[in-house]
Amino acid sequence: TCAIRAWAFSQVPEAVSRAEALLREMLDLAKAGNQDIMPDGTSFGWLIKTIAMSKVPDKTKKADQVIETMTRHGLKLDSFGKRYLERCRKK
Repeated sequence: TCAIRAWAFSQVPEAVSRAEALLREMLDLAKAGNQDIMPDGTSFGWLIKTIAMSKVPDKTKKADQVIETMTRHGLKLDSFGKRYLERCRKK
């Protein structure tokens, strides 16, 4: 989560892809049996903030993909993530 958070503040062009890769790796490790690394709603919220603060095109689509992944894993977005989800949808 801390590494994804760092990408949210980095403002470099590859921030979103790097944060997504970290989250995917966490999900893969959890699936392989390391449940301690399973991302929580906060981890996903930081990914959504990374998307919101970036210059990637179609932020709504990217953010909605994150929400779909969360839903598949039985997670819900907290108020922090919801705030940045709204930012993604406004742009």
